[in-house]
Amino acid sequence: MASCGNGVRCLQAELAEHGVDLADDLAAMEAEMGVRPQAEDKLSDMGRRVLEASRSLGYSFELMPKIVDPEMCTACGSCVFGCAQGAKWTAERRWRSGGPRC
Repeated sequence: MASCGNGVRCLQAELAEHGVDLADDLAAMEAEMGVRPQAEDKLSDMGRRVLEASRSLGYSFELMPKIVDPEMCTACGSCVFGCAQGAKWTAERRWRSGGPRC
């Protein structure tokens, strides 16, 4: 699922229980969209505090899989509203780049 710049797999196990295996399709989509964990230097101040607190308490902290170009991201925290810098992957960008169409 892609939402607010996040690229998170959801319902994969539940669908597999019904014979629907999306592993290869999801992997292909993740590769095309450039899904990767958010860079630590792009965390908000609050995100950084949560990371530090969790590590100090011995908890693991996994960075959110993002569909954001870290080179273009300014860590403004406005992913939910859109991206003025154009760092988030969009279907429009794919369309304009001449990628395959349905």
